[in-house]
Amino acid sequence: MDIPIQAYGATVTEGKEYFFKSGCPIGVENHIHICIFKDNKVFLFATGSSQLEKAKRRAFFLHYDEKTYPIFTKNGINRFEKDTYVDCNKPIETTPEKFNELLSQGFVYELPGIIDSDGLSRIAEGVKSSDLVESRIKNLF
Repeated sequence: MDIPIQAYGATVTEGKEYFFKSGCPIGVENHIHICIFKDNKVFLFATGSSQLEKAKRRAFFLHYDEKTYPIFTKNGINRFEKDTYVDCNKPIETTPEKFNELLSQGFVYELPGIIDSDGLSRIAEGVKSSDLVESRIKNLF
């Protein structure tokens, strides 16, 4: 019998922040990821804060559009501890079922923060601006 993910106290929610623990088979270990749903797929975007300047320099030197690394400042909604960027160049694609498995197995846990619709629009704009993202994915955003 399959147990609904809600029984574990976590849900897959668009805009929600999730932490990927060590050993997680997808994503960036020990990082927060933002979730976006498109075409019955879960897209996850890794965040970073300790290397904010490095991400800015990387975008500059590799001629990436700066929109591919939108920066979010701490507020009462997103719960970031300091300024944090989202990497829109490497979306992680999975199914809701596989993501629910990661949640139920303890590889991923839900954080209290959420990205609002304006922030989700900024991430979508970053995906569309990236030269690294496949057209198939860009067209979903």
